[in-house]
Amino acid sequence: MKAREANVELLLGRMVHDAAGRKLGRLEEIRAVAHGGELRVSQYLVGRHAMAVRLTTASLLPRVARLLRLGTRGSGYVIPWSWMDLSDPEHPRCTRPLEDLPDIRDEEPPYRPM
Repeated sequence: MKAREANVELLLGRMVHDAAGRKLGRLEEIRAVAHGGELRVSQYLVGRHAMAVRLTTASLLPRVARLLRLGTRGSGYVIPWSWMDLSDPEHPRCTRPLEDLPDIRDEEPPYRPM
């Protein structure tokens, strides 16, 4: 199978829908891991809390979320790479329903070297 490439800068900020067509939020962050000299996408962070995750650390996230008035329900999701359909990069779609998606607030913070 040939690897697919996408321009990250064109994906960020796009509205993502679930398998049923419901809006999940905007694509705020794309996480990648090093593998064999390449970077491979591991997760997509979607929604308003994803924006806060991008701007802060895990310990400050609740305060930043309150400050930005991001709300508490349905405001951020972690989408594994294999659940994202990018066949139409202008309209990214998660292949699973909203109910299957991990809430971003339940995620363990990723290791970030200092």
